[in-house]
Amino acid sequence: MKKLLIPFAFVLFCACGGPTPENSSSHDASHDETMEATENQEESQPKKALHYAIGQWRADPSDAGVEILLNINEDGSYNQNMGGTQQEGTWEKVDDDQIQVFNSGLSEKGQTWKIVSRENGELHLVFSTSKGFSEKPIIFKVLE
Repeated sequence: MKKLLIPFAFVLFCACGGPTPENSSSHDASHDETMEATENQEESQPKKALHYAIGQWRADPSDAGVEILLNINEDGSYNQNMGGTQQEGTWEKVDDDQIQVFNSGLSEKGQTWKIVSRENGELHLVFSTSKGFSEKPIIFKVLE
C-alpha cells in the first residue's frame, strides 16, 4: 500500500503546479519582470502624505498675535497668510501628531509642527524652535 501512495503523491504534486524544469525558469522570469514593473511604477508615482491636519484652518489674533489662514493640502503642499504675509511650501508626515514643513524661509531641515491637542474642530499647534518647541500652542479652528 505504501508503494502506491508515494508515487501517487508525487504525481499529484507535479500535476498541481509544482516547479518542474520546463516551467520553472519561465515562471521565475515572468515573476521577476512583474516585480520590477511594480517597483518602477511605485517609484514613479508621488507618495501622497495623508494626515488629519489636512484642511483649511484659521488662528485668531487673540491666540496667535495675528490672524493666520492656513491651508494644508493633500498633495503635500501648504500655504498660509500670516498677518498679510503669504507663505508657501511643502510638508511631510512625521507621525500622527507631527508634520515637517519646508519653505524658502526655513533651514534645509524645515520646521516641525506638533499637534498637542485636537478636538471639536480645533488643532492646538506648537512649533519647533532652536530650544525645543514653543511654549504656548496656537489654536487653529477648522474653516467650513
